[in-house]
Amino acid sequence: MILAEKQIRYAFEQAQKEVDYLHTRTKEGMMRAKEAGHIASRRTGSRVETRKAISAKETIRKHNKSFGGSLSNEETWRLAGISKISFYKYKKEILDGCDSGKIHN
Repeated sequence: MILAEKQIRYAFEQAQKEVDYLHTRTKEGMMRAKEAGHIASRRTGSRVETRKAISAKETIRKHNKSFGGSLSNEETWRLAGISKISFYKYKKEILDGCDSGKIHN
């Protein structure tokens, strides 16, 4: 039993060493990339518009009662294949005129 506990402890210690090593390598790689002028994140205020969002917005514009269609909100988000939260987000963007139309994956 004592031997098994030692082996398990050793295995966890080895796993932790590997995780720490990976963290170190990732950190160093990020630093090298930054020094080379690569940007690791999106610029503040930039927006990404996916194909699914664009098609969902088209469905909302075409079928939702708010835009002259015949479907209720729930029927529209089910037809578009999106969640309730996404539906209301897209609907607000359409009403505010914020949808950019740029396609990204």
